[in-house]
Amino acid sequence: MLKKFKQGIMGAALLVVMDVQADDKDFLAAREAFRTGDSIALAEYSTKLQGDIWAVYADYYVLSQQLKQADPIAVINFLQKYPDTWLAEKLRGEWLIVLGQRQDWQNYQQFYTGLQRQQLEHKCYSYLARANTGDVTALAEARQELWLNTKSLPTPCPEVLASLQQSTILSEEDYWQLQQVGTFDTKTSSWLKTPGDIRRLGGALFGDYRFGRVFTYHNGAESYYAARGFRGKLTI
Repeated sequence: MLKKFKQGIMGAALLVVMDVQADDKDFLAAREAFRTGDSIALAEYSTKLQGDIWAVYADYYVLSQQLKQADPIAVINFLQKYPDTWLAEKLRGEWLIVLGQRQDWQNYQQFYTGLQRQQLEHKCYSYLARANTGDVTALAEARQELWLNTKSLPTPCPEVLASLQQSTILSEEDYWQLQQVGTFDTKTSSWLKTPGDIRRLGGALFGDYRFGRVFTYHNGAESYYAARGFRGKLTI
């Protein structure tokens, strides 16, 4: 009897180990599908992992992969399902960048209040959100934080600084007109005002002067470089 009991215990333990190993295998497969952008495989493994300890990762991978097309409800559901987890904080931060790029200021302000670790990019988008929704104190607070900042600034911050100077970032047309007056950005480059439809897709425009010609290009809005700043115009 005792022998059979021991065998039963060992069999149950073996099944548990096998289940854990199977779950680990599905998780690693889901992570690899996320890394390679295989949305079909990711959805399959995410379904397998529901109810498992790895479910939070699977759900994060699926939503993060689709974040630029996501709606606020999907993000809210994730944050409510996995409150106080580091992946919830990570997703909230990523979602705020998407909202900033969309210039969806109302939703930005609502989601920003729950962010525990604000990066400078989040803060600059927050200043823009507040300024664009009627908060007259936003730029005054931005001046204290950004005006003497000598570090490379992420994409939304130059727009905040331009507002502080009572100016606007040059558009493509403005930049071409500027280059008719003189030669600028022969060793540097300047961010340019980017149309909303491009911003919503995550893009940003910049220009420079090379090889005797003016060029305008595009980058991801999250890109920033030490030799790239901004130029503004002031209407008097």
